[in-house]
Amino acid sequence: MKLLRRFMGKCCHLFHINVSKIFAPQGRVLMLHWVGDEIQDEETEPYRISTEQCRRFLVWLKSKNTIRLENWEREKDFYALTIDDVPENFYHNAYPLLKEASIPFTLFVNVSLLNKDGFITKEQLVEMSKCELCTIGSHGVSHGEFALFSWEQALRDLKDSKCELEQMIGKPVELFAFPYGSYYACGYANKHLAGDVYKYAFGTVACPITKPSLLKIYYLPRINVDMEFLNLL
Repeated sequence: MKLLRRFMGKCCHLFHINVSKIFAPQGRVLMLHWVGDEIQDEETEPYRISTEQCRRFLVWLKSKNTIRLENWEREKDFYALTIDDVPENFYHNAYPLLKEASIPFTLFVNVSLLNKDGFITKEQLVEMSKCELCTIGSHGVSHGEFALFSWEQALRDLKDSKCELEQMIGKPVELFAFPYGSYYACGYANKHLAGDVYKYAFGTVACPITKPSLLKIYYLPRINVDMEFLNLL
């Protein structure tokens, strides 16, 4: 059953990536994870870009129509930047560059990672939330695969993460990004629950948002900024 679910998830992933090529893109949501010069472990290393690579990437992004993610439905030919998990190296290495370039960004914060070694603190989160360029979104409480949650567990994770973040920053949290984010990891039964709690939710289907969009607003695509992406700039 697990292999079948993985196979079906992969097929859905590839289907939407390829079908999106038929339609003109409305915009692209980009995703960062780790920004720094320190070598990470095997799991996170493929998602790391160096500080200098980040600087060059932001120079390129500055030349585009870069928007606040929550405004994507009103925009055309846009780019929006998101950051998952929010490691501490983002705070030290990328956050100053984003402020310098005046580029808006969305932090998808996992509540369980706050104050953990290698990740931002609650104080750093509150500080960044006050920046006019920053939007805070949720990345869940447990950072687990939604496909493995019961209906009750999934809904609780969505609601609890929203509530905790709103209490911390004193602002509404309307955006959500699924941990891991693939069709396989999000599951077929639980994805729609994000639309009951948040205005928009995002996965990791690596394609533009097209109009008309083939994806639901509770599972919108995002493109990872990795070495392959940077080599195309």
